[in-house]
Amino acid sequence: TVGRFRGRAGSAYDCARLGSEPVPWGLAFPCLVAGLAIAFWTLLRLVLFGMVGPSQAGWGSLPFVLLKGLWFDLATAAWLVAPFLLVHALAPVRWRASRIWKALRLLALWACTAFLLFGAVAEVVFWEEFSTRFNFIAVDYLVYTHEVLGNIRQSYPMGLIFGGIGRAALVITWLGARFTRFPDTTLSW
Repeated sequence: TVGRFRGRAGSAYDCARLGSEPVPWGLAFPCLVAGLAIAFWTLLRLVLFGMVGPSQAGWGSLPFVLLKGLWFDLATAAWLVAPFLLVHALAPVRWRASRIWKALRLLALWACTAFLLFGAVAEVVFWEEFSTRFNFIAVDYLVYTHEVLGNIRQSYPMGLIFGGIGRAALVITWLGARFTRFPDTTLSW
């Protein structure tokens, strides 16, 4: 739903609603992307904690792990949404109101979701193999790309994994677009 939001100077501008609070129009999409990223990373942290086992990691460490992880996630999310904010700030108003812009926004949301899911799946697989998060071993994977990709293709059904990630990203994008409304009107300064 589109509502009116009063800025500091008292000027009204269009906004989108994420949940019950109004979010300024230019921030609704980056807020959605940042929220998805933080949710994925927190869920990944909980999955890895569960894989280690609470008896081994200790329940007392969970709040510290979650809070420290959230701190790093917020910084990373700021870098993640910075390009979207820059593009929005530099794009002409008539572009931002076009249907092509809306389609590109959905495509960008799908791509971000797919990359986040891919990273989470890769980290879980890496954890199962080496009992640690990405580290210098992952850098070696980048150095010896040809050999590593050959081993991965032999060991995992990559078509099914990529297909599952793509479908899950499509469902999440559909839900995000369904429950987050972006106004058709544009900001007027």
